[in-house]
Amino acid sequence: MSAKKSNGRKRVLVVGAGAAGMSAAHHLAQHPEKFQVTLVDSVNYCGGQAFAVPIDKNKHGASWFNQGVQGGSNIFHHTMTMFARQGYHADPVKLQVSFGKDEMFWNNVFPTELLAKHQKEIKRFATVLKIARWFEIFFALMPLKLMLKLFFFSDEFINFIALPMTALFLGTGNATPETPSIMLERLCTSPTYGMWYPADKQSVASNLPPMVVFPNFSDFYETWRKSLVKNGVHVRLSTEMTSVVKRDKDGVVVSFIKRTPVESNHNPVSGDTDSPDNHDPANLPSEEWEEEYDELILCVL
Repeated sequence: MSAKKSNGRKRVLVVGAGAAGMSAAHHLAQHPEKFQVTLVDSVNYCGGQAFAVPIDKNKHGASWFNQGVQGGSNIFHHTMTMFARQGYHADPVKLQVSFGKDEMFWNNVFPTELLAKHQKEIKRFATVLKIARWFEIFFALMPLKLMLKLFFFSDEFINFIALPMTALFLGTGNATPETPSIMLERLCTSPTYGMWYPADKQSVASNLPPMVVFPNFSDFYETWRKSLVKNGVHVRLSTEMTSVVKRDKDGVVVSFIKRTPVESNHNPVSGDTDSPDNHDPANLPSEEWEEEYDELILCVL
């Protein structure tokens, strides 16, 4: 077990080397006189769920594509700033998206059978958005699924149109039905950050939102990792935190195991016994050890 403090500085452990964890480490590293920062992740790369996948350029016209997230809106000022600090940038693009398939297919470019089928609901949806804006105090915290049911929208309209168009920009996934209704309202009515502004009475969303396409995430996060190390952050990859042994006013004690890097760098965690990589004895969990810190920041899913 290591010493609790180092030269009067707080020893801070950040678990998770995704965007949140690296941002936390970055900001703490701006105060080296106060904090000694350690950043750990069980995989052998930085970036979490965001990374680039190499592909055949001759076949696809590009040598990589980003997994996890491909771009965002211009309101993500912090993201753009971090790109610039590491010598990267995001390219502008007019976003064209599609949802569903076969009879449930629709997009923001041209009419489809699904949109034609729900024309009455689409027109009513535009009216409901106005009502939600007028009485936003009532809809601010109301779950989206409840508001849509309150105005008698069909399950098909809710599940294949309203929820997907919300989840796309908010990244809320399966939690989208619980998203406050005001979020969807703002996406359609706000001229500043409304991605579906203005709402369309015929096709729900017919605009091409001004967005940006992110750079190669594997390159970006590796460059950011080197920058953190240069600023005094101890980055320890292929290191899995298995448990929090103790966490109280006196500090934090955690346990670790070392993971053996696999070829893809996406090391299986010790509990992922179904992973093919775990069938290799070299990738089985190593012996645990404990370390002590003053503070713990968990940036994990």
